[in-house]
Amino acid sequence: MGIAHAFYIPVLLAGLATGPFWGAGAGVVATALYAVGVIVNPRIPIAFPLVATLIRLVTFVLVGSMMGYFASVHRRFLGGAHELVEELTVLASRDIATGLPNTRGFASAIGRRLELGDPFALLVGSPDSPVGLRPDELRAFGDRLGGYLSPNAEAARVGDEQFAVLVAAATPELAGREAVRFERQLGAAGIAVTFGWATYPRDGKDALALFQAADERMYARKVLRGESRPVISLAG
Repeated sequence: MGIAHAFYIPVLLAGLATGPFWGAGAGVVATALYAVGVIVNPRIPIAFPLVATLIRLVTFVLVGSMMGYFASVHRRFLGGAHELVEELTVLASRDIATGLPNTRGFASAIGRRLELGDPFALLVGSPDSPVGLRPDELRAFGDRLGGYLSPNAEAARVGDEQFAVLVAAATPELAGREAVRFERQLGAAGIAVTFGWATYPRDGKDALALFQAADERMYARKVLRGESRPVISLAG
């Protein structure tokens, strides 16, 4: 009769691993095994096992179903918490003003490319406006820039008014063409901007070296242009 107490363990495990339905089913199976053990044992009076079997049935089924219920609720809670963590992780890597990835998202993106080891180019650009951009202008700039990206390119806001673009350009010439393309497309939309560029691994073998090289080229080009191009409002 004492062996029946050990049946609680598999019943609990069944409910924990599945749910209330299968937990209750495991309780029924445990009761059936208990009844079989009683029947094949001639030393146990029949009257007592009938009552004990009914008690075992109720307790096994209740234990299995309750454990299954709480386990399923716990799994749903953890699933929701996991989705919340994923959503918060995405939000933490996004810039609120533009909707583009922020510095954290950019660091992850360039880190992935550095791990792959394939040549690529980093473009760094900023609007040629002599004054700061309003939030609606920043949003317009981010929307425009994101819309001009090729399928394998990634853009991010890495400063107050500084943006970075990762493109699959293996040479400085190709990187320069990409920079000019972005400048022309944004310029056609009324957004005056200057880009600098750096290529991996020619101009640097880590993110900092590439960013410094692209940033220096950007400001050098701004100086050569004299920041003289007209700036049209981005809000329209």
